[in-house]
Formats: sequence, C-alpha cells, structure tokens
Amino acid sequence: MEAAIHAYLRSVQDTSSNIHSEELNFLASKLNIVELKAGEVYHFADHIPQELGFVFRGLLKAYYRDHSGTEISQRFIAEGGYATQYGAFISGSPSPYTFQCIEDSIIVNLPYKHMQNCFHQFVGMERYGRLIAEGVLTVQQKRIESFLFKTAEQRYMEFKHDYPQLVKRINPADLAAHVGMDEEMMRQVQHH
Repeated sequence: MEAAIHAYLRSVQDTSSNIHSEELNFLASKLNIVELKAGEVYHFADHIPQELGFVFRGLLKAYYRDHSGTEISQRFIAEGGYATQYGAFISGSPSPYTFQCIEDSIIVNLPYKHMQNCFHQFVGMERYGRLIAEGVLTVQQKRIESFLFKTAEQRYMEFKHDYPQLVKRINPADLAAHVGMDEEMMRQVQHH
C-alpha cells in the first residue's frame, strides 16, 4: 500500500509544485487506505464525508436517486480522481451522493481535520487545496452547462471523446443516466 500513498503524494506535488518534503511528510502521517470490492459503497448519501478519497486503483460512480427512485450517475471517478462531494466535505454537511465502487478499488483517505491542519501549517498545502477546489468548480460548471446547452447525444459524444477508456469500463445504463438518456436512446446513438 506504500505505492498508493506515494502516488497520492506525487499527485499533490504535480498539482502544487511548491510543496516541500516536510509538508508531504506531515500530510502522509495521517493518510489511511481502504480497499473495497466492486459493488461496495465508499460513502453513503445523506452522510457527512469525513475524508477526501484519492482513487489509486479502480473506478467509482457518484450517484443520487431522483424523486421516482431512479439512480442517476452524476460522475465517475477513476485512478487519480477524488471520491468525495467536495462542497459537503468542506462545509461539513451531508452529501446527496452515494459513492459506489464499479471495480475493486484502492482509495487513499485524507481525513478532513488533518487536511485543515495541513492548510493552517503550510502555505503550499493551502495552495494545493485552492487548486483542487478550482478544479472541482471547473468540472461542476462544465457539467451544469452541458445540461443547459447540449443535447443528450452531444453529452454522450463528448464523454466518449474525453474519456474513451472509461466508456469501456462503465455499465451502459450508468453512462446513459449520466448523460441524460434512457438505455434505448443510448443503443440508438451507439449504433450511428
């Protein structure tokens, strides 16, 4: 599991290159690792996320249930991504999303309190947190705008273009729900 922690620390340095070894050592001191099987839940909806999860290996989906109980896949988190609803994590409020493993997964957890300690003690870590928040905001804005300005078919084609390897790893029903299609429409679009 040492490899998982090293991969996360490399990701931190890649995001914010001005972080020093002292900061990385402090950050690493409270990290923990969880291994989950496909189908297991990493985080349940309506619970306050206590950790920021870096996906070292595997694939998760974040989903919610609409008013009729239908599962809607909001996003997919593959290697190098973060499995949390960042707004709920930062604000200490319940997340509306369930994070479930699509594949066996290894996740490096950064506890909220430790992250805050890192931010308070190290300017480089505070910058890292800001950059992650900016990335989350950019992705969320792109998703919102895709539902405002694009058709379901355009969203599917964009997802297929942006994440060609993920398309092969995701259940078609989950992908259809993610882009706002039913499964029949998805089959028609795939055959064109």
